[in-house]
Amino acid sequence: MSDATLISRENNIAHIQVLISADDVGRHYKAFYKDMAKRFNVPGFRKGKIPANVIRQKLGQEAIDENVGSALKDYAISVGLTKLGLIPRAGTPQWHSEPELNETTELNYEVSLPVLPEVKMPDIAKFDITVPKLNVNQAMKERYRERLAERFTEWIEKADPAGMGDGIQLEFTSSNAETGEDTPFRHSEMRYVLGREGNLPGWDTELTGVKTGEEKEFEYDMPENFADLRVAGKKLKVSTKIAQVYTLDTPEFTEEFVKDKLRMESLEKFEEFVSESLRQETEIQFDSNKQDLVVQKVIAEMETLISDDMLNDEIDGLVQENEQTLRRYGSSLDEYLKEKEQDLKDFRESLVETAERKIKLFLAVREIAAENQIQVGSEDMQNYALRLMREQGVEAEQIQQLLQNREWLNQAHYHITSEKAIRLMADLVVVDVDEKEYEEEEASATE
Repeated sequence: MSDATLISRENNIAHIQVLISADDVGRHYKAFYKDMAKRFNVPGFRKGKIPANVIRQKLGQEAIDENVGSALKDYAISVGLTKLGLIPRAGTPQWHSEPELNETTELNYEVSLPVLPEVKMPDIAKFDITVPKLNVNQAMKERYRERLAERFTEWIEKADPAGMGDGIQLEFTSSNAETGEDTPFRHSEMRYVLGREGNLPGWDTELTGVKTGEEKEFEYDMPENFADLRVAGKKLKVSTKIAQVYTLDTPEFTEEFVKDKLRMESLEKFEEFVSESLRQETEIQFDSNKQDLVVQKVIAEMETLISDDMLNDEIDGLVQENEQTLRRYGSSLDEYLKEKEQDLKDFRESLVETAERKIKLFLAVREIAAENQIQVGSEDMQNYALRLMREQGVEAEQIQQLLQNREWLNQAHYHITSEKAIRLMADLVVVDVDEKEYEEEEASATE
């Protein structure tokens, strides 16, 4: 029987010795001859019944040893990983010894393999965490009604200048205030409500008083945290064209309104609906907060060694993701780094913490999934695909294509496994609830 011995394990490289038994060596040669016998046509022999000595004469011993030797090396790695309980990771094996092949004798290999690090998980059941939770109160209900009312608000054209609470339909373009270069910050048909929560700071001041048909230019300092990195923190010159100013006719939640527009029996039923909807939203947010806090604590307390090559590989992936994101916006990482007056080395250093967290989360999920035998079935994959269709607008045809893509399937499998593992961890902890009241200036669970 083939066996393996661990010689050393440092920096997530396992140096192992693998002894392949003579029986296993012979089995690989026989499998090769059997496969070749099915492929060749040799006069005087039935297909699949060609003797090994004929195949040796046809191919030559050197070619046979090369093919079987490659299979035996793969088998040696498989034996070593299985016998020693090692998990492989990306990287190239380094062979220290490759014995001379013989069909009837055992073989002794020495090889170094990149493997995942050992992980010591904390006792999650002993975690005691405090999780914030919003109480459903009157302020939250009022905000919910406001959001719902926006769906039924009627926009009525007006000739007077726009005031707070009015709506504006406009288009705008922008350019860099210093260089005059056009920027991607633009919109061809935007609806804007003066005084609405979430408006860009300062825009209400610039647009208050504009009239239908008016054109207006103003300089604007983009917020540093703006999503589009190409314009974040920049001073822009914004050119607007006001297509129309509107008065907004927002409905009141009367008995007639809830019956006619919402198809509900009464105001009382509507209030019950609002309370229940908010209760569900706050519960979802509470569970999300709990999971986030558990993950943070697990990552902080788990013990593992992340080698430099693992960290660099993960940073490589993050750099590539950033490059792809910027290219979707029509930019590039080089342009972004020039704008930020940053070099690639500094940028990579800024990603170290994120890379470490991703690696640790991956290792924790693996440990929890293995310990609790978490499985991903066909129903899980179907539900994941349906969620993509619902939340991201992915078409059914695209889903069918993705289901044929091995890389996407692996990512989906990990995503589902991760969700299950994190939920399981969250269910194990002792939770203290920190009840909070909704305030208008805070981001609430209903946003």
